[in-house]
Amino acid sequence: LQKNKTIQFIFAGSDDGSHHHKRCAANIIVRSTPQFAYFDSTVFRSSLLASWVQDVASGVLPSDNDSLAWFRKGLTEYLAARFYFDSVLTTHEQQQQERSMMMAKTLDFYSLPSSLELYAARTLEDRITQKLRYVFLMLEYVMSRDMFDSALRNCIKRANVPFSPYTFQQECEQVYGSSLGWFFQEWIAQTSFPEFLCTWQSSTSKRGETSVSVSVSQRGNIFTMPLDILFTFENKTIVKRVFVENQNQNFLFSFSTKPINAHLDPNYAALRWIPELRIRAHARTALLFLSINRDSSAAAQEALLTLQLDPDNVSGSNGLALYALGKISALKKDYAQAEEYFRTAANVLYIKEFSALALFSKVRLGNVLELEDKRSEALALYNEVLHEAHQNILDYADVEFDVQKYIRNKNEVNDSVWWEK
Repeated sequence: LQKNKTIQFIFAGSDDGSHHHKRCAANIIVRSTPQFAYFDSTVFRSSLLASWVQDVASGVLPSDNDSLAWFRKGLTEYLAARFYFDSVLTTHEQQQQERSMMMAKTLDFYSLPSSLELYAARTLEDRITQKLRYVFLMLEYVMSRDMFDSALRNCIKRANVPFSPYTFQQECEQVYGSSLGWFFQEWIAQTSFPEFLCTWQSSTSKRGETSVSVSVSQRGNIFTMPLDILFTFENKTIVKRVFVENQNQNFLFSFSTKPINAHLDPNYAALRWIPELRIRAHARTALLFLSINRDSSAAAQEALLTLQLDPDNVSGSNGLALYALGKISALKKDYAQAEEYFRTAANVLYIKEFSALALFSKVRLGNVLELEDKRSEALALYNEVLHEAHQNILDYADVEFDVQKYIRNKNEVNDSVWWEK
Protein backbone atom coordinates (compact mmCIF):
# COMPACT_ATOMS: atom_id res chain seq x y z
CA LEU A 1 0.00 0.00 0.00
CA GLN A 2 2.80 2.41 0.84
CA LYS A 3 4.54 1.76 -2.51
CA ASN A 4 1.52 2.01 -4.77
CA LYS A 5 -0.38 4.63 -2.72
CA THR A 6 -3.66 3.34 -4.19
CA ILE A 7 -6.08 0.63 -3.19
CA GLN A 8 -9.08 -0.99 -4.87
CA PHE A 9 -10.51 -3.21 -2.16
CA ILE A 10 -10.49 -3.75 1.57
CA PHE A 11 -11.17 -7.39 2.38
CA ALA A 12 -12.79 -8.39 5.63
CA GLY A 13 -14.97 -11.34 6.45
CA SER A 14 -14.61 -15.03 5.69
CA ASP A 15 -11.28 -16.38 4.49
CA ASP A 16 -12.74 -18.12 1.44
CA GLY A 17 -13.29 -14.82 -0.36
CA SER A 18 -17.07 -15.03 -0.32
CA HIS A 19 -19.33 -11.99 -0.11
CA HIS A 20 -20.52 -12.83 3.41
CA HIS A 21 -20.20 -10.05 5.91
CA LYS A 22 -18.94 -10.31 9.45
CA ARG A 23 -19.19 -8.12 12.55
CA CYS A 24 -16.05 -6.13 13.29
CA ALA A 25 -16.31 -4.18 16.55
CA ALA A 26 -19.36 -1.90 16.15
CA ASN A 27 -19.39 -2.04 12.35
CA ILE A 28 -20.01 -4.47 9.52
CA ILE A 29 -17.64 -4.60 6.58
CA VAL A 30 -18.50 -6.37 3.34
CA ARG A 31 -15.83 -8.53 1.73
CA SER A 32 -14.94 -8.42 -1.98
CA THR A 33 -16.93 -5.35 -2.92
CA PRO A 34 -15.81 -2.59 -5.31
CA GLN A 35 -17.78 0.03 -3.39
CA PHE A 36 -15.00 0.87 -0.95
CA ALA A 37 -15.54 4.58 -1.63
CA TYR A 38 -18.62 4.39 0.61
CA PHE A 39 -16.60 3.24 3.59
CA ASP A 40 -16.30 5.65 6.46
CA SER A 41 -12.85 5.87 8.00
CA THR A 42 -14.27 4.56 11.28
CA VAL A 43 -15.32 1.36 9.52
CA PHE A 44 -11.87 1.06 8.00
CA ARG A 45 -10.20 1.59 11.38
CA SER A 46 -12.38 -1.09 12.92
CA SER A 47 -11.69 -3.70 10.24
CA LEU A 48 -9.74 -6.82 11.19
CA LEU A 49 -7.01 -5.91 8.71
CA ALA A 50 -6.45 -2.40 10.06
CA SER A 51 -4.38 -3.56 13.03
CA TRP A 52 -1.31 -2.04 11.39
CA VAL A 53 -2.91 1.39 11.81
CA GLN A 54 -3.47 0.71 15.50
CA ASP A 55 0.12 -0.53 15.82
CA VAL A 56 1.41 2.73 14.37
CA ALA A 57 -0.75 4.73 16.77
CA SER A 58 0.48 2.68 19.70
CA GLY A 59 4.08 3.33 18.66
CA VAL A 60 3.56 7.07 18.40
CA LEU A 61 1.59 7.39 21.63
CA PRO A 62 2.66 4.56 23.94
CA SER A 63 0.88 4.43 27.25
CA ASP A 64 0.12 1.86 29.91
CA ASN A 65 -2.43 4.19 31.46
CA ASP A 66 -5.96 3.04 30.60
CA SER A 67 -7.35 6.52 31.19
CA LEU A 68 -5.24 7.76 28.27
CA ALA A 69 -6.21 5.00 25.85
CA TRP A 70 -8.78 7.35 24.29
CA PHE A 71 -5.99 9.63 23.07
CA ARG A 72 -4.29 6.77 21.25
CA LYS A 73 -7.63 5.71 19.79
CA GLY A 74 -8.15 9.24 18.58
CA LEU A 75 -4.83 9.09 16.75
CA THR A 76 -5.81 5.72 15.29
CA GLU A 77 -8.97 7.32 13.93
CA TYR A 78 -6.89 10.17 12.50
CA LEU A 79 -4.39 7.85 10.79
CA ALA A 80 -7.20 5.84 9.21
CA ALA A 81 -8.97 9.01 8.08
CA ARG A 82 -5.74 10.38 6.62
CA PHE A 83 -5.10 7.16 4.69
CA TYR A 84 -8.71 7.23 3.52
CA PHE A 85 -8.49 10.83 2.33
CA ASP A 86 -5.17 10.33 0.52
CA SER A 87 -5.85 6.96 -1.07
CA VAL A 88 -9.58 6.67 -1.67
CA LEU A 89 -11.22 10.09 -1.88
CA THR A 90 -9.60 11.33 -5.07
CA THR A 91 -11.66 14.48 -5.65
CA HIS A 92 -12.04 17.65 -3.64
CA GLU A 93 -15.82 17.19 -3.59
CA GLN A 94 -15.50 13.71 -2.05
CA GLN A 95 -13.14 14.96 0.65
CA GLN A 96 -15.41 17.90 1.41
CA GLN A 97 -18.44 15.62 1.71
CA GLU A 98 -16.57 13.22 4.00
CA ARG A 99 -15.47 16.03 6.32
CA SER A 100 -19.04 17.31 6.45
CA MET A 101 -20.25 13.83 7.46
CA MET A 102 -17.51 13.57 10.08
CA MET A 103 -18.65 16.89 11.54
CA ALA A 104 -22.27 15.72 11.58
CA LYS A 105 -21.31 12.55 13.48
CA THR A 106 -19.38 14.54 16.09
CA LEU A 107 -21.64 17.51 16.83
CA ASP A 108 -24.68 17.15 19.08
CA PHE A 109 -26.20 18.73 22.17
CA TYR A 110 -25.58 15.82 24.48
CA SER A 111 -23.51 16.84 27.52
CA LEU A 112 -19.98 15.68 26.75
CA PRO A 113 -17.09 15.63 29.26
CA SER A 114 -13.78 17.16 28.26
CA SER A 115 -11.26 14.76 26.78
CA LEU A 116 -9.25 15.00 29.99
CA GLU A 117 -12.25 13.80 32.03
CA LEU A 118 -12.96 10.74 29.92
CA TYR A 119 -11.95 8.32 32.65
CA ALA A 120 -15.18 9.27 34.42
CA ALA A 121 -17.35 8.54 31.38
CA ARG A 122 -16.28 5.32 29.67
CA THR A 123 -19.61 4.96 27.86
CA LEU A 124 -18.77 8.11 25.89
CA GLU A 125 -15.33 6.96 24.76
CA ASP A 126 -16.34 6.37 21.14
CA ARG A 127 -17.77 9.86 20.89
CA ILE A 128 -14.64 11.37 22.40
CA THR A 129 -12.41 9.54 19.94
CA GLN A 130 -14.58 10.72 17.04
CA LYS A 131 -13.97 14.26 18.21
CA LEU A 132 -10.24 13.61 18.58
CA ARG A 133 -10.09 12.27 15.02
CA TYR A 134 -11.12 15.73 13.87
CA VAL A 135 -8.87 17.44 16.42
CA PHE A 136 -5.79 15.70 14.99
CA LEU A 137 -6.89 16.68 11.47
CA MET A 138 -7.15 20.29 12.66
CA LEU A 139 -3.75 20.16 14.34
CA GLU A 140 -2.23 18.92 11.09
CA TYR A 141 -3.93 21.85 9.32
CA VAL A 142 -2.62 24.38 11.86
CA MET A 143 0.96 23.08 11.94
CA SER A 144 1.22 21.80 8.33
CA ARG A 145 1.51 18.10 7.56
CA ASP A 146 5.32 18.12 7.48
CA MET A 147 5.56 19.68 10.95
CA PHE A 148 2.88 17.42 12.38
CA ASP A 149 4.64 14.35 10.99
CA SER A 150 7.92 15.53 12.54
CA ALA A 151 6.20 15.76 15.93
CA LEU A 152 4.83 12.22 15.52
CA ARG A 153 8.29 10.91 14.59
CA ASN A 154 9.74 12.57 17.69
CA CYS A 155 7.12 10.82 19.82
CA ILE A 156 8.18 7.48 18.35
CA LYS A 157 11.84 8.20 19.12
CA ARG A 158 11.08 8.90 22.77
CA ALA A 159 8.77 5.92 23.21
CA ASN A 160 10.28 5.17 26.61
CA VAL A 161 9.12 8.55 28.01
CA PRO A 162 5.77 8.44 29.85
CA PHE A 163 3.15 9.81 27.49
CA SER A 164 0.42 12.34 28.22
CA PRO A 165 -1.44 14.98 26.20
CA TYR A 166 0.94 17.51 27.72
CA THR A 167 4.10 15.76 26.51
CA PHE A 168 2.53 15.45 23.07
CA GLN A 169 1.79 19.18 23.14
CA GLN A 170 5.43 19.87 24.00
CA GLU A 171 6.62 17.82 21.02
CA CYS A 172 4.27 19.72 18.73
CA GLU A 173 5.36 23.09 20.08
CA GLN A 174 9.04 22.24 19.71
CA VAL A 175 8.53 21.54 16.02
CA TYR A 176 6.03 24.37 15.45
CA GLY A 177 8.28 26.96 17.05
CA SER A 178 5.67 28.68 19.22
CA SER A 179 3.01 27.90 21.79
CA LEU A 180 0.03 25.75 20.88
CA GLY A 181 -1.51 26.09 24.32
CA TRP A 182 -4.52 27.88 22.84
CA PHE A 183 -5.24 24.90 20.58
CA PHE A 184 -4.92 22.19 23.24
CA GLN A 185 -6.89 24.22 25.77
CA GLU A 186 -9.79 24.70 23.36
CA TRP A 187 -9.95 21.24 21.85
CA ILE A 188 -8.70 18.91 24.63
CA ALA A 189 -9.72 20.64 27.87
CA GLN A 190 -12.98 22.26 26.69
CA THR A 191 -16.19 20.64 25.51
CA SER A 192 -17.83 23.33 23.36
CA PHE A 193 -17.58 23.95 19.62
CA PRO A 194 -17.23 27.24 17.75
CA GLU A 195 -19.61 28.87 15.32
CA PHE A 196 -18.20 31.38 12.83
CA LEU A 197 -20.33 33.84 10.85
CA CYS A 198 -18.90 35.57 7.81
CA THR A 199 -20.09 38.59 5.82
CA TRP A 200 -18.27 40.60 3.18
CA GLN A 201 -18.57 43.71 1.05
CA SER A 202 -16.46 45.29 -1.66
CA SER A 203 -15.75 48.71 -3.15
CA THR A 204 -13.87 49.73 -6.30
CA SER A 205 -11.58 52.76 -6.46
CA LYS A 206 -11.34 55.17 -9.40
CA ARG A 207 -8.15 53.39 -10.41
CA GLY A 208 -10.04 50.13 -10.73
CA GLU A 209 -8.68 48.42 -7.61
CA THR A 210 -11.15 46.45 -5.52
CA SER A 211 -11.07 46.47 -1.72
CA VAL A 212 -12.87 43.64 0.03
CA SER A 213 -13.79 43.83 3.71
CA VAL A 214 -14.56 40.51 5.41
CA SER A 215 -16.17 40.45 8.87
CA VAL A 216 -15.91 37.29 10.96
CA SER A 217 -17.87 36.98 14.20
CA GLN A 218 -18.25 34.15 16.71
CA ARG A 219 -21.20 32.91 18.73
CA GLY A 220 -20.80 31.26 22.12
CA ASN A 221 -17.33 30.57 23.48
CA ILE A 222 -14.55 32.41 21.67
CA PHE A 223 -12.10 30.16 19.83
CA THR A 224 -8.71 30.89 18.30
CA MET A 225 -8.25 29.34 14.87
CA PRO A 226 -6.55 30.06 11.54
CA LEU A 227 -9.21 29.89 8.82
CA ASP A 228 -9.10 30.04 5.04
CA ILE A 229 -11.29 32.44 3.07
CA LEU A 230 -12.00 31.34 -0.49
CA PHE A 231 -12.58 34.22 -2.91
CA THR A 232 -14.26 33.19 -6.14
CA PHE A 233 -13.70 35.24 -9.29
CA GLU A 234 -15.00 34.77 -12.81
CA ASN A 235 -12.00 32.71 -13.98
CA LYS A 236 -10.12 31.79 -10.79
CA THR A 237 -10.17 31.38 -7.04
CA ILE A 238 -7.85 32.87 -4.42
CA VAL A 239 -7.40 31.59 -0.86
CA LYS A 240 -6.36 33.87 1.99
CA ARG A 241 -5.73 32.62 5.54
CA VAL A 242 -6.73 34.75 8.53
CA PHE A 243 -6.21 34.24 12.26
CA VAL A 244 -9.51 34.45 14.12
CA GLU A 245 -9.24 35.06 17.87
CA ASN A 246 -11.88 37.64 18.86
CA GLN A 247 -15.66 37.77 18.89
CA ASN A 248 -15.69 40.25 16.01
CA GLN A 249 -12.87 40.87 13.52
CA ASN A 250 -12.52 42.65 10.19
CA PHE A 251 -10.04 41.72 7.47
CA LEU A 252 -9.22 43.87 4.44
CA PHE A 253 -8.00 42.54 1.08
CA SER A 254 -7.15 44.15 -2.27
CA PHE A 255 -7.79 42.56 -5.66
CA SER A 256 -7.60 43.69 -9.25
CA THR A 257 -11.20 42.61 -9.88
CA LYS A 258 -14.33 42.18 -7.80
CA PRO A 259 -14.93 38.67 -6.40
CA ILE A 260 -18.21 36.90 -7.00
CA ASN A 261 -18.29 35.34 -3.54
CA ALA A 262 -16.29 34.85 -0.36
CA HIS A 263 -16.60 31.62 1.63
CA LEU A 264 -15.11 31.06 5.10
CA ASP A 265 -13.46 27.69 5.75
CA PRO A 266 -14.72 26.05 2.53
CA ASN A 267 -12.99 22.73 3.25
CA TYR A 268 -14.33 22.33 6.80
CA ALA A 269 -10.85 22.50 8.31
CA ALA A 270 -12.41 23.56 11.64
CA LEU A 271 -14.86 21.41 13.61
CA ARG A 272 -17.65 23.95 13.92
CA TRP A 273 -21.36 24.50 13.95
CA ILE A 274 -23.11 25.32 10.69
CA PRO A 275 -26.90 25.92 10.52
CA GLU A 276 -27.95 22.63 8.92
CA LEU A 277 -25.90 20.64 11.43
CA ARG A 278 -27.69 22.23 14.39
CA ILE A 279 -31.03 20.75 13.36
CA ARG A 280 -29.42 17.39 12.64
CA ALA A 281 -27.73 17.52 16.04
CA HIS A 282 -31.07 17.83 17.86
CA ALA A 283 -32.26 14.64 16.17
CA ARG A 284 -29.04 12.76 16.98
CA THR A 285 -29.19 13.99 20.58
CA ALA A 286 -32.67 12.49 20.97
CA LEU A 287 -31.27 9.04 20.18
CA LEU A 288 -28.30 9.59 22.50
CA PHE A 289 -30.60 10.40 25.42
CA LEU A 290 -32.38 7.11 24.79
CA SER A 291 -29.33 4.88 24.35
CA ILE A 292 -27.01 6.40 26.99
CA ASN A 293 -29.25 7.95 29.65
CA ARG A 294 -32.47 6.02 29.04
CA ASP A 295 -34.15 9.40 29.43
CA SER A 296 -37.25 9.28 27.25
CA SER A 297 -38.44 12.72 28.39
CA ALA A 298 -35.27 14.53 27.27
CA ALA A 299 -35.23 12.44 24.08
CA ALA A 300 -38.81 13.45 23.25
CA GLN A 301 -37.98 17.11 23.83
CA GLU A 302 -35.06 16.99 21.37
CA ALA A 303 -37.06 15.02 18.79
CA LEU A 304 -40.04 17.39 18.91
CA LEU A 305 -37.70 20.38 18.67
CA THR A 306 -36.23 18.90 15.49
CA LEU A 307 -39.69 18.71 13.90
CA GLN A 308 -40.53 22.21 15.09
CA LEU A 309 -37.34 23.78 13.69
CA ASP A 310 -37.55 21.93 10.37
CA PRO A 311 -41.21 21.22 9.55
CA ASP A 312 -40.43 20.67 5.86
CA ASN A 313 -37.50 18.30 6.53
CA VAL A 314 -35.03 20.46 4.63
CA SER A 315 -32.18 19.03 6.71
CA GLY A 316 -33.20 15.42 6.04
CA SER A 317 -33.21 14.81 9.79
CA ASN A 318 -36.91 14.43 10.57
CA GLY A 319 -36.74 10.68 10.15
CA LEU A 320 -34.39 10.41 13.13
CA ALA A 321 -36.80 12.43 15.25
CA LEU A 322 -39.77 10.29 14.18
CA TYR A 323 -37.76 7.13 14.81
CA ALA A 324 -36.96 8.31 18.36
CA LEU A 325 -40.60 9.23 18.99
CA GLY A 326 -41.67 5.79 17.76
CA LYS A 327 -39.36 4.18 20.30
CA ILE A 328 -40.65 6.42 23.08
CA SER A 329 -44.27 5.56 22.22
CA ALA A 330 -43.42 1.85 22.27
CA LEU A 331 -41.85 2.24 25.71
CA LYS A 332 -45.15 3.79 26.86
CA LYS A 333 -47.02 0.79 25.38
CA ASP A 334 -48.82 3.18 23.02
CA TYR A 335 -48.40 0.84 20.08
CA ALA A 336 -50.87 2.61 17.79
CA GLN A 337 -48.88 5.84 18.08
CA ALA A 338 -45.60 3.94 17.69
CA GLU A 339 -46.92 2.37 14.46
CA GLU A 340 -47.78 5.80 13.08
CA TYR A 341 -44.34 7.22 13.88
CA PHE A 342 -42.45 4.27 12.40
CA ARG A 343 -44.60 4.19 9.23
CA THR A 344 -43.93 7.89 8.69
CA ALA A 345 -40.22 7.53 9.50
CA ALA A 346 -39.92 4.75 6.91
CA ASN A 347 -41.12 7.05 4.14
CA VAL A 348 -39.51 10.44 4.75
CA LEU A 349 -36.46 11.73 2.92
CA TYR A 350 -33.11 10.97 4.59
CA ILE A 351 -29.65 12.27 3.83
CA LYS A 352 -27.22 9.46 2.96
CA GLU A 353 -25.74 9.39 6.48
CA PHE A 354 -29.10 8.31 7.91
CA SER A 355 -30.53 6.38 4.93
CA ALA A 356 -30.45 3.03 6.77
CA LEU A 357 -32.99 4.38 9.27
CA ALA A 358 -35.75 4.10 6.66
CA LEU A 359 -35.30 0.31 6.77
CA PHE A 360 -34.67 0.24 10.52
CA SER A 361 -38.02 2.03 10.95
CA LYS A 362 -39.69 -0.83 9.10
CA VAL A 363 -37.94 -3.33 11.36
CA ARG A 364 -39.16 -1.48 14.45
CA LEU A 365 -42.64 -1.33 12.96
CA GLY A 366 -42.44 -5.11 12.68
CA ASN A 367 -41.34 -5.25 16.32
CA VAL A 368 -44.46 -3.30 17.31
CA LEU A 369 -46.66 -5.61 15.25
CA GLU A 370 -45.18 -8.60 17.07
CA LEU A 371 -46.03 -7.04 20.42
CA GLU A 372 -49.58 -6.73 19.11
CA ASP A 373 -49.58 -10.50 18.34
CA LYS A 374 -49.39 -9.88 14.59
CA ARG A 375 -46.48 -12.21 13.87
CA SER A 376 -47.49 -12.96 10.26
CA GLU A 377 -47.68 -9.26 9.37
CA ALA A 378 -44.35 -8.68 11.09
CA LEU A 379 -42.70 -11.54 9.17
CA ALA A 380 -43.92 -10.15 5.84
CA LEU A 381 -42.42 -6.79 6.75
CA TYR A 382 -39.14 -8.36 7.91
CA ASN A 383 -38.75 -10.23 4.63
CA GLU A 384 -39.51 -7.08 2.67
CA VAL A 385 -36.75 -5.29 4.59
CA LEU A 386 -34.35 -8.19 4.02
CA HIS A 387 -34.97 -8.03 0.26
CA GLU A 388 -34.37 -4.27 0.21
CA ALA A 389 -31.21 -4.61 2.28
CA HIS A 390 -29.79 -7.13 -0.18
CA GLN A 391 -30.10 -4.58 -2.96
CA ASN A 392 -27.34 -2.53 -1.32
CA ILE A 393 -25.69 -4.76 1.24
CA LEU A 394 -22.80 -2.38 1.87
CA ASP A 395 -25.03 0.42 3.14
CA TYR A 396 -27.60 -1.84 4.80
CA ALA A 397 -25.56 -4.70 6.26
CA ASP A 398 -26.42 -3.55 9.79
CA VAL A 399 -30.11 -3.69 8.90
CA GLU A 400 -29.75 -7.22 7.53
CA PHE A 401 -27.98 -8.38 10.68
CA ASP A 402 -30.72 -6.86 12.83
CA VAL A 403 -33.75 -8.13 10.91
CA GLN A 404 -32.54 -11.72 10.54
CA LYS A 405 -32.74 -12.39 14.27
CA TYR A 406 -36.43 -11.43 14.26
CA ILE A 407 -37.09 -13.67 11.26
CA ARG A 408 -35.40 -16.62 12.99
CA ASN A 409 -36.77 -16.14 16.49
CA LYS A 410 -40.26 -15.39 17.71
CA ASN A 411 -40.66 -13.34 20.92
CA GLU A 412 -37.27 -11.69 20.42
CA VAL A 413 -38.69 -8.21 21.06
CA ASN A 414 -38.28 -6.66 24.53
CA ASP A 415 -37.79 -3.18 25.98
CA SER A 416 -34.05 -3.20 25.23
CA VAL A 417 -34.96 -2.77 21.54
CA TRP A 418 -36.34 0.70 22.28
CA TRP A 419 -33.39 1.78 24.41
CA GLU A 420 -30.52 0.45 22.36
CA LYS A 421 -28.40 2.59 20.01
